[in-house]
Amino acid sequence: MPQVMRRLRDPLLWLIAVSVGLALSVQRLPDASQRSAGVGAVDLRIFLDAAQSVVAGESVYDVDGYVYLPFVAWSLLGATDMRSTITPWAIAAIAAAWCIAVVTLVPLWDRLTRWQRPVVFGVALVALLYNKVTLNQLELGQVDFFVLLLLAGAATAAWYRRSAASGALIAVAALVKTWPVLIGVWLLRSSESRPLRALAGALIAGTAGVLAATALSGPTMIPEWVSRTIELSRQDLVSFSVWGAGVELFTADSAGGPLVVSPVLAVVLPWVLAGGVAALIVIALRWPGDHGLAMWNVAGAVVLLLPVSHISYRLLMLPLVWTWLAICMSRRYTTATRRVAVIALVATSFFWIVTFRFAAYLAAMGSTGLYVAVMLSTMLALAASVFAARALDVSTEGPRDRPASGRSRSQIR
Repeated sequence: MPQVMRRLRDPLLWLIAVSVGLALSVQRLPDASQRSAGVGAVDLRIFLDAAQSVVAGESVYDVDGYVYLPFVAWSLLGATDMRSTITPWAIAAIAAAWCIAVVTLVPLWDRLTRWQRPVVFGVALVALLYNKVTLNQLELGQVDFFVLLLLAGAATAAWYRRSAASGALIAVAALVKTWPVLIGVWLLRSSESRPLRALAGALIAGTAGVLAATALSGPTMIPEWVSRTIELSRQDLVSFSVWGAGVELFTADSAGGPLVVSPVLAVVLPWVLAGGVAALIVIALRWPGDHGLAMWNVAGAVVLLLPVSHISYRLLMLPLVWTWLAICMSRRYTTATRRVAVIALVATSFFWIVTFRFAAYLAAMGSTGLYVAVMLSTMLALAASVFAARALDVSTEGPRDRPASGRSRSQIR
């Protein structure tokens, strides 16, 4: 019986993981479609209007609120109306979430035993699909899941030592949504053995994309895009970034009411926090841990440094949760190393609970207490992850560079 149970254990765990993921997906889809119809799927409506503007021979920037390069609008050129577009768009986003779970599991695969792999995969699906930020993403029809998938692909390409492909995927993510270009600093981490090749891949892909957009949209595309980006960088919304902290906590313009009105603290606090986050970026680049950890740590830092950072941008930090879970579970590390990983896992899990489960998007915009909770949990999770990655001696060599025994040539503690 024990032998039979051991044989059944792994397929059963995979069945449970996939079933839970499917159940959450089935639940998210009608929720997103129904609530999108109620709130008007604001972002998706803008994308669709921009696509129809292209069909009419006009510029995508003739549509108020469209701030991206034309590629998002072009992806909807075959769409006819909102009613027929909401559900396919939500399905694509949910499918992207599944792909993210799969792609991020690839570099972790060899560190886990057979029963651990479905557990980590299931946790990834739950973290991605069972939260209010994801529901809000689906309601609005945003593109962050597609950006996250491209970044996951870049991290996995780096694991396979495909530096040019890794850089190119970073550039494509920036072509979809402009600000991820800042995450390109990840290409300069110390574990990147071919940084010039990675930068060349990013430069070639990015340049080709911009030239293609200009050729198809006309020479005024770039000035219009830059103008719209600058215009919408000053949004009258709560910013979950270091720059928004001073406004929300120490000025009369706070959406939820300031802790105290202090012009001095309103200026000093953002710069202190920005200096701390910049230091974390330096540490993440000097002591990255491995490609995936470095990617998600840098992404989290960039999110905190954006002038306008929506709470939905925290999606880019979610892979830290199951990455640290995998490290905690792996027997390839010493007990001391895994104890450090447990600290990072607790911090990132706390971040997920506070930001993705308890702090509903709209509620967090009007509550100073929830704002503080989101910001504090994010900062703690990022700091814990960066310092834990520094303490981790993880092989940064891809599978093809490891000896036949499966052990890395570099020491694994």
